[in-house]
Amino acid sequence: DRAFTGFVALPAPNIWWIVLQVKEDCTLAEAKMAYQYLAKLRHPDAGGSNAAMAELNWAWEQAQKEAKG
Repeated sequence: DRAFTGFVALPAPNIWWIVLQVKEDCTLAEAKMAYQYLAKLRHPDAGGSNAAMAELNWAWEQAQKEAKG
């Protein structure tokens, strides 16, 4: 019963397409549009936080490495 209780507290892994709110097979252009939109919302100057912006920047870097053309 209690063997799996600790797993609830583990953070979800960062997956770039989930952070950018796009499909896994999106194009780089789609990822860029999502990044730009979310950056406007999550930037500290717009009421967001440094942590949210850092996560978004990480996701954009990963998208550039992995997204399709």
